[in-house]
Amino acid sequence: PPAVVSVFAVAGTSTHEQIRLLGQALEDSPDLVILGICANDTEDWSRPEEFRAWRAEAIPRPPPAGFRASRLLAWAHGKKEALRTARALVAYFRRLYDPAYSGRIRFDAALARFAEICRVSNADLVAVVFPLLSLSLEEEAYPFLFVRDEVMASLHRHGIPAVDLWS
Repeated sequence: PPAVVSVFAVAGTSTHEQIRLLGQALEDSPDLVILGICANDTEDWSRPEEFRAWRAEAIPRPPPAGFRASRLLAWAHGKKEALRTARALVAYFRRLYDPAYSGRIRFDAALARFAEICRVSNADLVAVVFPLLSLSLEEEAYPFLFVRDEVMASLHRHGIPAVDLWS
């Protein structure tokens, strides 16, 4: 049958901020609501200075002035920074998924709210979980399996079926 697809996503928002968009989406009486979930959806936008400071740790630093004249030193600096920023990125997401972090708490509350609102509105809800594409996606090297596992566990707790795009 014909289908109408309406998009209510807003870049730069977390799942908690998207609850207000759900109300707009439900005005069309949809049969299905698809909630896209990205790894950073636990960022607490009521306290952006906190997660932005954590995020800044994962930004590569330029090589010192003296290193720029040497290809070898510039290359070595680049390798060292790649390792440092990869570790900092993993640490960033570990902070975002700390059970005591306010953004994580808000994320779980938002999932519960999405499930309840859709249930009351007779709209099926399914989540699509996107992998973080910043580092290797090889199973033995992918450092963000803990994010996927945490998100999938939260969705399961709230009775929300999900499609895991990493698998």
